Amino acid sequence: MVAAGDRGYDNWERGAKTPSFPATAPSVIAVGGTTLLPSEGGGRGWAETVWTKSGGGCSVTQTKPSWQAFYTGCKDRMDNDVAAVADPGTPVSVYDSYGLEEKWQDFGGTSVASPFIAGVEALSTSYSRSREGADAFYLDASHIFDITKGTNFPREEGCTPTSLCGAEKGYDGPSGNGTPDGAIELKGLPENTAVPVVSPATPDQAVPESTTNGTWTHEPTSYTYQWERCNATGGECKEIAGATSSTYTPVEADVEHTLVVKVTAKNSEGSNTASSKVTNKVKPIGEITEYSLPTESTPPWMTLGPDGNVWFGDDPANKVGKITTSGTITEYALPEKKPCVGDDLGSRWKPMGHRHGLRRSQQD
Repeated sequence: MVAAGDRGYDNWERGAKTPSFPATAPSVIAVGGTTLLPSEGGGRGWAETVWTKSGGGCSVTQTKPSWQAFYTGCKDRMDNDVAAVADPGTPVSVYDSYGLEEKWQDFGGTSVASPFIAGVEALSTSYSRSREGADAFYLDASHIFDITKGTNFPREEGCTPTSLCGAEKGYDGPSGNGTPDGAIELKGLPENTAVPVVSPATPDQAVPESTTNGTWTHEPTSYTYQWERCNATGGECKEIAGATSSTYTPVEADVEHTLVVKVTAKNSEGSNTASSKVTNKVKPIGEITEYSLPTESTPPWMTLGPDGNVWFGDDPANKVGKITTSGTITEYALPEKKPCVGDDLGSRWKPMGHRHGLRRSQQD
């Protein structure tokens, strides 16, 4: 934070024609001054104008920083970036802890305004503080009061363009972007820390695929998706028309190709995109894959469960088992040593002992 000085536009009060350095340095936050008075009008309760003696102006030696590229009134660095109350006629009360008899003192000048802005910066988000120079004050206008009245060059000749020395809507030289209304709360763009995951990893034609969003920083508020079809080795990927949801059902054109999905995370600062890992090749409808069952297993029944796995009975071992789409086989012991058959995953049929028939046992 650097005070712009207290001699008006281009230091005209002392006969100069240039603004003060180091306030014009591209790497600093240049702070101008305002006059702040109570006001019953408007919702804020205060009226604020440019302080007539606030420093500021267009440098002829310092390079324009990137965050001022939009401003065409000065081809080099423009002073100021932001402002705060500085008029000694509307002073800031400061408590002195270094031995003065009068502990409370009233002060003015941009040397008061600049530590005020330093306090605002200290309360801002870490991402806001990490931005170079004054960039954060240009990115977040939601916490800034726009100063639209007053001048720091109260002379008949004025300045050209008028925004160099006069307040106006939006950015102007004397007050910069305006005066803060609280801390700057930039979040930063979403950054991906864990890529989206597509499942199943080996797709089947006509069987839906789904993706997670992955893991992101800076609190994304929404996500968009784009599935792509790639060659067998995961290269030459092209967008699939209309495949823009978190699920996608492979079609015949996908067979023997691989798939990838791009997930775009968005927040108030913008967006970033992350890609999933490439899937295995899409298998066609009707392809048969063989898996070895446990030794001596002779399943009396098999069925496709609602979880997408194949379930089977294993009478010799008094177990039921499942085969996942990737070929992983897991068996589960039954509580009674009785043969079992079944018609669906939610039911098991067991002998009724001396009675004739079967009884159905519902599983949890």
